[in-house]
Amino acid sequence: MPRDSNLVRQVWLERLRRFQKSTTTVARFCEAEQVSTASFYAWRKRLAQERDGAEAEAAFLTVKMPMTLVEVCVKLPGGATLELREGLSRERLQQVIAATIQATGEQDANHLTSGKRRQAC
Repeated sequence: MPRDSNLVRQVWLERLRRFQKSTTTVARFCEAEQVSTASFYAWRKRLAQERDGAEAEAAFLTVKMPMTLVEVCVKLPGGATLELREGLSRERLQQVIAATIQATGEQDANHLTSGKRRQAC
């Protein structure tokens, strides 16, 4: 087994990809790969945590808007709150809402962009 931690990580990424494509059990796969099931589960958990951490870091978006009074405050599913200011075009509003929903894990922005105004927070 390689000693370089990046190389070891890459070997396990490839191994887990092969397992996902296989139709065998974890025990039989590990036996064929000559690794322990404990190592398999530990690496699967470790790589999932790395992936989840990277996704969480990428979830924050910076939106710059001119300084004016808050016109509307929208509370999105998932807990995100948008303070929308005067002069924001409908297209830009849809882009901001869609990006915020994507970043917070929600998939459908259609019900939030129907053109109805919401009351301030």
